[in-house]
Amino acid sequence: MLYVLFIGIDAYQHPEIGNLQGCKKDVSKFDELLNSHPLLKDQEKEVFTLVDEKATRKNIIEAFRNHFGKSNKKDTALFCFSGHGTTEPSPQEFINAGLEGHQLESLLPYDSRVDGIYNIADKELRVLLSEISNRGTQVVTILDCCHSGSITRLNKNEYSRSRQDYSVKYDQARPLEDFLDGFYSKQETLQIPPAEYLALCACEPQQKAIEDDRGGRFTSAIIEVLNAYTQKLPSYAELYAQVNYLLSLKQPIQNPQFEYFGDVNPYWHFLNKELIDVPAYFDLRKTGKQHFIDIGLVHGLSKDGFQDLNIPVYEQNKEDQKALTKARIKSINLETTELEIDPTIIEEKKHLTIPFISNPFPLKVTNPDEILKNKLIQHEFTSLLQIVPDTHYEIRCEEGKYFIIDNRRSENIICYTSQQGEEAVQKIYHSLKKIIKWERIKKIEHSRRNPINSNQVIIKCSFNTPHSKKEVFIAPYETKEAKQNKYLDYGINRVELDFTGQFFTYEFSVLNQSSSPLFFYLVHLSQNFSIQVKNEDFKKIESGNNTFYTIYNSLQFKKGLGIGKKNQLQELDHFLIFAVKRPLKFPFLFNQIEIQNDLDRQFRNIDIWSTSKKDSLESQSSDWIVKKLEVVINRKS
Repeated sequence: MLYVLFIGIDAYQHPEIGNLQGCKKDVSKFDELLNSHPLLKDQEKEVFTLVDEKATRKNIIEAFRNHFGKSNKKDTALFCFSGHGTTEPSPQEFINAGLEGHQLESLLPYDSRVDGIYNIADKELRVLLSEISNRGTQVVTILDCCHSGSITRLNKNEYSRSRQDYSVKYDQARPLEDFLDGFYSKQETLQIPPAEYLALCACEPQQKAIEDDRGGRFTSAIIEVLNAYTQKLPSYAELYAQVNYLLSLKQPIQNPQFEYFGDVNPYWHFLNKELIDVPAYFDLRKTGKQHFIDIGLVHGLSKDGFQDLNIPVYEQNKEDQKALTKARIKSINLETTELEIDPTIIEEKKHLTIPFISNPFPLKVTNPDEILKNKLIQHEFTSLLQIVPDTHYEIRCEEGKYFIIDNRRSENIICYTSQQGEEAVQKIYHSLKKIIKWERIKKIEHSRRNPINSNQVIIKCSFNTPHSKKEVFIAPYETKEAKQNKYLDYGINRVELDFTGQFFTYEFSVLNQSSSPLFFYLVHLSQNFSIQVKNEDFKKIESGNNTFYTIYNSLQFKKGLGIGKKNQLQELDHFLIFAVKRPLKFPFLFNQIEIQNDLDRQFRNIDIWSTSKKDSLESQSSDWIVKKLEVVINRKS
């Protein structure tokens, strides 16, 4: 079941809040899409709509709880808001707890600022989304509004003017008890509730969300892209990438955002949890005199053997077309690959694409049957693998069943297929792709010539059970702060923990003593080949200070380490901490789910301490560094 809540507000009650002209059109167009699209029209759905005077703060909150409250883990909840967005002062309690800066982002209901009625702040929306996702419902939000400052969505013919002067502003922060039934004032320790959802947003902070005669440009782009898919819906990642590309052609001042929170996957199909792969082709983009495609190290691309490689360029995503020209790879960065291409091709303004590129991964094959032999010589395998007589990873075939083995591990079977034939080979193939990406992400190194001084970025890691605590610092030299900490190991990149029956929570904090502000990303590579960006709030940490700032605390999300099998003697986790000068545009591309195995595995989220429940900013190569930590958890035999 698909539960939909549409909010569209053109006319506001307060006379100083500027009215809009395209929000109700957004609602109508999206409703029409759900009822007419060949892949959506037959989906069972319940739609609830609030427009203009019906879209009060009280009605919106009640609609969240009453309408979405009927959903369960088999359902999807879609929340679409078209209207004004703004900011308001943050309560000091949020600031003191490190949960917010001085401004909250918020949505404006119809009766905002009339008779003391508040906006719907992001911290309140998070509570509502948490209530839904805790039911197991897949939650998707689409917000066609401005997200920061006092900039509001613009009307037609007003693309260059902000409506900030029309808005009545809050002079003071509202009391904590006025946030959604006093949710936060009732907490002993102030925390934002965890929630799992995907969010497509119209623009970056400080940007304008534009509308014209057809409605919101962002909403129109989403519908245009979805209408182009008639055989299978795109993934959220593909939808975002194509909407971003479409808006860059029509309205370059508006850069949409794709955010994800919790245990979700950006490669689910739109409004469906079915997984698809990374797109086979990437759009060629031009920034100044440079040309890029949005594929890089975060996709699992390796620098080895790729410098100066020539790859074909196509006008459309069709293999049966001849290549227009070839492009030379100049550099591979975190999120992008820079190309050198004939400028006359670009000047023709064609929609150019580059096929997915990957250098072969060494693999040993033992006793292959005919099906596996035939697949190994096909393009999809040969472009991915290099068959060699001896290496760490091996495919073994026994009685028509397949194993992927890592000969370095004591428990060396990584993947086992109980089925046979084509289906089994495809499962092995998809598992191999995950292994390759995992290995290449693990080996990412920053450039030796780097404007960020690695010595001035210090990582503090804390691993805790109810009765023990161990802190380590990833720092290449002895700092003043380090001398004061008795748990310090200097320059550490590996820590060993003894499992005593209690899972470890962990916390990562950073100290930025470099000359520039930095954004930090914590990436966790687990032993079962899953990859996850752990910190969902990529706050900018200012330079030249002596304060450690927490970027992730697993206790808040009820997750921990040491969740392997009872008979597993050792568990190995890898953490990579990326520090970048400019925020990554696609951090979710790091993510991948674990390898699905027919063998019984018990890698699960846990209730901490409980044993009863047993188990389009370019990121240049010189603008980031990475620090690594291996965490070994030993169990007694």
